[in-house]
Amino acid sequence: MTRLVAAAPASKQAVVLGLGDLLHADGYDNCTPRSKNVLDVDGRYPKILRAATHLIIDTVDTALSKHERVLVRILRGNHDRESAIAVALGLSLYYANDPRVMVDDDPGYFWWWSWGTTLLGATHGDAAKMATLPLVMATRASAAWGQARFRHILTGHIHTKTAIELSGVTVESLQTPAPADAWHHEMGYGAGRSMTAITYHREHGETGRVKVNVVPAGSAGEV
Repeated sequence: MTRLVAAAPASKQAVVLGLGDLLHADGYDNCTPRSKNVLDVDGRYPKILRAATHLIIDTVDTALSKHERVLVRILRGNHDRESAIAVALGLSLYYANDPRVMVDDDPGYFWWWSWGTTLLGATHGDAAKMATLPLVMATRASAAWGQARFRHILTGHIHTKTAIELSGVTVESLQTPAPADAWHHEMGYGAGRSMTAITYHREHGETGRVKVNVVPAGSAGEV
């Protein structure tokens, strides 16, 4: 995050957006909530929850060093449907008296936000499919939809960079910063790991983006 914030241009408003699955497991069971697939995680769930919350606090504080205001939204994923709500609540309480930080702790599975002529949306991506998301945006954010010139929806879940454009809406899946667990490794998956900062102008929509790759431990200093 330090490298990403340093590379992004300064602006008055920043958004820290978590696209779901901040935590790999949702409790002491160490398995996915629905499918009950066994996961590779630390067995001390309270420690994991605390570490995840402090990670986002550090991220927000880093963003505050460059931006006047920060909006935070941590979306739920299929791995952390309940834990993400706990993290958002913790952030909301932590920044309750900070006028520069607004934590959106709505537990809903979708996020809609207008910035000038751009309507932004986001969801984890495990439920509604990418091709159906433009219609979901038009239905659930109809007033903002009618006033927007640019419409962009961000997702995660599949861990790979993918983008489609339908009905004037760009739907994009971003890479994950997380390493592969045992299941992904055995299945042969090897998606790239990165984080992205996208810049939106109030009148001109997206005007640029920067990306930082997450490199293996021990090689961060190499050029």
